[in-house]
Amino acid sequence: MAEQAKHTPGPWEYDQFLVRAKIGIIADPFCESVPAISPREMAANGCLIATAPELLEALRVAQQNIDMLADWANKNDPILARIGKRFDAAELLIAKAEGKE
Repeated sequence: MAEQAKHTPGPWEYDQFLVRAKIGIIADPFCESVPAISPREMAANGCLIATAPELLEALRVAQQNIDMLADWANKNDPILARIGKRFDAAELLIAKAEGKE
């Protein structure tokens, strides 16, 4: 498996003002320098940011399952093998999250 991201380990939590981890504040989605973003959108951003470590881990697990299916398909089902290639986006997103892209 590829080297894991060096981000602050989860879980992260959003408390309606800040995104926090055990070590402290991770992010402040209520950036006053961006007045065009509504408080509701900032709160939604906070929720999304807080779930980032769990989303990344879920995507890694999904990619492992896709890879196993693709290996099987390459040996047993050429049509399914072509479909599996459409899931390369997951690998690209994992690399981006890990700062590799």
